[in-house]
Amino acid sequence: MPEPGAIYIMNKGYLDFERLFMLHQCSAFFVTRAKINTALKRLYSKPVDKSAGVRCDQIAALTGFYAKKDYPEKLHRVKFVDPENGKRLMFLTNRFSFPAETIATLL
Repeated sequence: MPEPGAIYIMNKGYLDFERLFMLHQCSAFFVTRAKINTALKRLYSKPVDKSAGVRCDQIAALTGFYAKKDYPEKLHRVKFVDPENGKRLMFLTNRFSFPAETIATLL
């Protein structure tokens, strides 16, 4: 059983929206990398500091039929460019209070 209040950090190999929703329902938090083909709809954008590598900080919803069925709640999406190697990364979390920079540094 997930521990309420705990933060689970996973790589995109564990992108199972049914399991992530179970963590959410248990009042646990997660941060995971999203796969490139994860279909999301932007609902709201927050201002970002691009000098910190953050490209977007958004509230989003899944749009894929099965993904939306497995995880019907909103997600916090952060897109980040690693300044060391220029690699573009996208993170998903159910922790809306964390700043985008914090989410990007967790993985």
